[in-house]
Amino acid sequence: MPIVTMKVVEDVFDRAQQEAMIDAVTDAMCKVGGEGLRPAIHVLVEEIASGRWGIGGENLTTEGLLARSAKRGK
Repeated sequence: MPIVTMKVVEDVFDRAQQEAMIDAVTDAMCKVGGEGLRPAIHVLVEEIASGRWGIGGENLTTEGLLARSAKRGK
């Protein structure tokens, strides 16, 4: 039974986006392991509090990530 855990900063992705992630990851796992695995694939989305995740000494915040996302969408 594959278990995939995705950690995201809280309030960056809404429920619909998180559900889309779950669907896409499940589809990807089936592509690799076969469609028969679908009923056994577990995908978890864990939200981490804003500012409690850092990369290279930079704290990731909800506001900062949403700003980055807005820039990419333009």
